[in-house]
Amino acid sequence: MRRLHSIKMKQFGYMSEIPGIGIYSSWLEMFEKEFNNLNENQSQLKNLYLSMKSYLNSFNDPVLVHGDISSENVIIFDDHVNGIIDYADCLCGDGLYDIGRFFLFAQGDWKYVDALAQGYKSSDENKSWTTIEKQCIQFYACYFACWLETDNEIMNKLLIPISY
Repeated sequence: MRRLHSIKMKQFGYMSEIPGIGIYSSWLEMFEKEFNNLNENQSQLKNLYLSMKSYLNSFNDPVLVHGDISSENVIIFDDHVNGIIDYADCLCGDGLYDIGRFFLFAQGDWKYVDALAQGYKSSDENKSWTTIEKQCIQFYACYFACWLETDNEIMNKLLIPISY
């Protein structure tokens, strides 16, 4: 994923008719409709969105994001990743978006996401997620959970406050 997320893109969100250029002018724009329409029973989720709004608005370094990273879409041969397939949901945005999807599949268990940091951040001195990275991962996982209409039990796990 680190290599995939090193591919620079333009604009944000799902691809326009021109490859490598997203349909939105800001990263925040991709999330606004979904999160501005939350109901009163989703206050915890709304609060998470409001806490991330400044980051989403200022994010300005879009990269290629797979959008559907899962074991079915990763080809492994001789203990090495040999390819990633199924780019139907790819977009221009924050690479942590893919990590958020992984966090959802891990059902809110940070140990798997923290283990992923070891390879993803292999060039960094500190091989763990920063506070803002963890907040982004949590937010993106919740976004996916809404989009996939995940059950409340998993959503509640995703919304557990992050321990630092």
